[in-house]
Amino acid sequence: MEIMKKNFLSVLSILLYNCSLFSAPLIQENKIISQNITIIDMNLENISKNINLKNDSIKYLTHKTLKLSEENNYLKGIENSYYYLGRFFQLTSQTDSALYYYERGLKIAKENKSDLVTTFYVGIANIYWDTGDYSKGLLITFEVKQYFESLGIIDQKYEVFNYAGLYYEGILEYANALENFQKGSDIALKKGELGYAGVIYANMGRVYNKLMKYDTSILFFKKGVALEIENNLTRNAGRSYSTLATVFLNLNQLDTAKIYLEEALNCNIIANDSTGLVRTYIAYGKYFIIQKDYNQSISILNKAIPIATKFQNKSELVDIYRLLAQNYGKIGNYKESGNYYSKYIDTYQQVYDIKRINQVSTLEHQLKITQKENEINLLKIDKQKTVSSYLLIISILLLVISTSSIIFIINIRKINKKLIEQNKKISEQKDILEELNKQLILAEQNVNLADELKTNFINILSHEIRTPLNGIVGFSSLMVDAEISNQEKIEAANIIKKNSDDLISTIEGLVDLSLINSNQLLIYREKFDIYFFMNNLKDDFLNIKNSLSKDLVTINYVPDANYSNYLIKTDNHLLRKILFKLINNAIKFTNRGKIEYGFLLDKDSITFFVSDTGIGIPKESGDTIFNQFEKGKNVPRNSSGLGISLTLVKKYMELLSGKIWYESTINKGTKFYFEIPIH
Repeated sequence: MEIMKKNFLSVLSILLYNCSLFSAPLIQENKIISQNITIIDMNLENISKNINLKNDSIKYLTHKTLKLSEENNYLKGIENSYYYLGRFFQLTSQTDSALYYYERGLKIAKENKSDLVTTFYVGIANIYWDTGDYSKGLLITFEVKQYFESLGIIDQKYEVFNYAGLYYEGILEYANALENFQKGSDIALKKGELGYAGVIYANMGRVYNKLMKYDTSILFFKKGVALEIENNLTRNAGRSYSTLATVFLNLNQLDTAKIYLEEALNCNIIANDSTGLVRTYIAYGKYFIIQKDYNQSISILNKAIPIATKFQNKSELVDIYRLLAQNYGKIGNYKESGNYYSKYIDTYQQVYDIKRINQVSTLEHQLKITQKENEINLLKIDKQKTVSSYLLIISILLLVISTSSIIFIINIRKINKKLIEQNKKISEQKDILEELNKQLILAEQNVNLADELKTNFINILSHEIRTPLNGIVGFSSLMVDAEISNQEKIEAANIIKKNSDDLISTIEGLVDLSLINSNQLLIYREKFDIYFFMNNLKDDFLNIKNSLSKDLVTINYVPDANYSNYLIKTDNHLLRKILFKLINNAIKFTNRGKIEYGFLLDKDSITFFVSDTGIGIPKESGDTIFNQFEKGKNVPRNSSGLGISLTLVKKYMELLSGKIWYESTINKGTKFYFEIPIH
């Protein structure tokens, strides 16, 4: 017994020794990992405090921390390193690299359901917002909504609703924007995030400004800026002050606007916010336009271009190019004006990617269908549970009371009736689902139709721009030909001028249509002598007639000398555009006879008229002639024009709080009337 005991102790000691040989390296390895994790955590704290310095030492330290985290399989270090690398490249305007690291970090964070998922999504959304890529921004916002809805925590994510609002605002869907902003602000206030609530209030103020609800806009801006300043959000406050200044510019309160512009510029500089600085420069550009200091406006807008280009502020570039085109047109430099209109149209098309926006709508529709399918599946599960419960009750009744067959039959009938009703409901849900699928197919067809309409419009636009350009280029080459006479050179110069005017008119029409549709065309009402104004237009109308070679047409102004010094208050620039478009149409579609124009005064309004003896308008055309890209049924197919003149006339009238109508007889002529208030 004693020998066995000794042998047992010997074996035990050998086993303990061998275990110590194996465990020693393991203990040492765990100690090294623990030390490395401590180093990683210290590095992350250092990076967090100094990331805004944007120097290469921070980038190097973050790369080193990422590598050490991967070697030690330390998830927190890996996720945070990816975030800080993305943040570094975002701050240094290297957006492609920033997106690369944000997206890699997001993939890991989603796999591990980390708290950093929101942070990565916000980083990506912020890049798309600052660069003006609204369609991609909407797609990423829709993706993050789906993710958080699947976890059942979307009602806690105020950042998601804020960015959804921003992107809906970017594509001009203001109702959806305000709905998302309201949800975001409610959640932020509930969670005690007052600074972020202030940012969202300012965003709502910007939308109300675009809707021309200026009092509401000012209310939200002031409430938002107060919270931003209180919570040291200088960058956001600078952007809010800039847009608040724009609101007062729209109200023509220049002194107040100037105060907020100075506040905005000060905040931009303190926060080193390049995007905010660009927006402030744009607001200054509008300020100088209202003061009619077009050269000063051009100067400050040109300062904004290199900054906006460097930081890929596409939506801001759209505004800059549009304002520069208008400024150069005002000072008579039509070549530069045309150049900037071209840049404006190209950048506008990049920002508002219709296909991607439609893709988001389709995805939202698919989500609704999926939700409906889930509801139907839940109904089926409930039905199965109900059936199982009743069967259990029936079994118990059969075992306990065999004599209750009558009650059993009654219960069966009740069950069958409920099953029939539930089956009927399921059948109805199936019909609804099939209808939703049909609507989805129809939506896809509408997308294809929109593409086809867009293609047709581009073809027409290409023809309308190419035709005058060909005339300009062709006759410009004749001007330098030594063999043609001076008279021929004069004729060529007149043709070049006519084609230039046609080209400018086409571009201005499209730009005005875009500005009106986005509620950005400003109205300037001022008093002027209407009799003198109308009388001065006749020479311009005669020039249009001569340029169209309508020698058999006469133009008469039908004045009322009683009103030779009568003043009215309205936007004379828009009034001139309306008359020019109506007279131009009258001349174009009248081969012989006369055209008359004039006005009649009432107590509170003035009614203008333009009549002709031209081809007339068919009755079946009705009010469709005011639709964009729509021409009269009897207008020759090869006639020039985009079909937007009458559309613009009607929209101008709406801006002036007026109305327009017409009387017409085929082959006898047409008479247009339009009425506007005079005060």
